[in-house]
Amino acid sequence: MVRVCLIICVWFFLPIKSYASELELQLQKNSIEWGQVISARLLAFDTDADLADIDLTPLYEDFAVKLGDLSSGSPKGKMQKLDLDLFPRRTGNLMLPSVTLGDLHSAAQTITVSDALEQGSALVVDLKVSAEQVWQRQQALATVEIKSPERFFNVEIEPFNAHGIEVRPFVLAREPIDGDARYRSRIQLGWAIFPLLGGDFQLELPMIRYLQGGRVKRRFYLPRLNLKVQELPAYIPPNMPVAKVAVESSIANEGLLHTGDIAYWDITLRANGTLTYWLPPVLHGVQSTDAIEFLPAKSTPKLQIDARD
Repeated sequence: MVRVCLIICVWFFLPIKSYASELELQLQKNSIEWGQVISARLLAFDTDADLADIDLTPLYEDFAVKLGDLSSGSPKGKMQKLDLDLFPRRTGNLMLPSVTLGDLHSAAQTITVSDALEQGSALVVDLKVSAEQVWQRQQALATVEIKSPERFFNVEIEPFNAHGIEVRPFVLAREPIDGDARYRSRIQLGWAIFPLLGGDFQLELPMIRYLQGGRVKRRFYLPRLNLKVQELPAYIPPNMPVAKVAVESSIANEGLLHTGDIAYWDITLRANGTLTYWLPPVLHGVQSTDAIEFLPAKSTPKLQIDARD
């Protein structure tokens, strides 16, 4: 009889899980290389707030966040779970700030992000922005250079769309590197950005997939681009280029012209940092007269982006 009483006493003193109100962010690990992902889980205990409504914007400065499964524990309302994938936007000791659900707050944490390594050398992923303050319709260039110790690699980027912005992607270089002990090839790519509206923009540049042998080895999420756009004065026509325009003119003909001869007049408009449809329509001003007749002309627009140093 005494033994039975002792067993009962021990049972009642075993710890029991308490569902006190709490918001917890659990990390699979707290150190990774850039281009890798950290799996995380948000746990909400004993709250009437819906975990699906949580505001994750504090995380977006240094991390791209992909939402996973959302589920509730038992009994209903006692525990909710939300799975997350976190992709760092840069290297260094990154702060994972507190997030809030109702009156609950998670604890801030630090994640260490080191360089992406291939064959013992760090991959270089270097983002450069030509200007962060521009006029409306003025070009801003975001250029990324990727240098790899691998001789053969490739990248994939997704389409870049943003409200109030016109974008032209480009690839400047895809070439081997000779005479460098660490790097054997590089790719230089980017986006020509033309803001159509004034205001402050925070742009999410597309994710870059790094491929080796046709397999995605890393996914690089770039820092967000903060662009301040000064609105043009109202008296500026909507089709006027915000760039320096140069006109080149030449007549392709040998010797003097005589009545009835045909000559070819080449007119070239060049402008740095604008789209072709914003160039002035010079052909509208070319009209036939009694002394000279202009035959129908062909205009060929060509966009060439030069972002080299």
